[in-house]
Amino acid sequence: LVHTLETPSLKGPVNFCTPNPCTNSEFTSAFGEILGRPTIIPLPGFVVSLMFGEMGDEMLLGGTKAIPTRLIKSGFEFNHPMIEDALKSA
Repeated sequence: LVHTLETPSLKGPVNFCTPNPCTNSEFTSAFGEILGRPTIIPLPGFVVSLMFGEMGDEMLLGGTKAIPTRLIKSGFEFNHPMIEDALKSA
């Protein structure tokens, strides 16, 4: 956020996200590893649909591969560009 305030050329919307998006499966696996807990039993998509309907499809199964292109082009350097590093630092 500070970078966008200090960079006059950055105007308008900016994606504040990792430059290396991951899938829910990759996130769950990394999160389990950081916590030292197994994450071997995935929740099947049809179960999510049955339990939560359209909201579950959108919030739990859907996704957007947003890339912070404008941040990268402006010279922003990510402290934790990979999910594992970000989770370890949290």
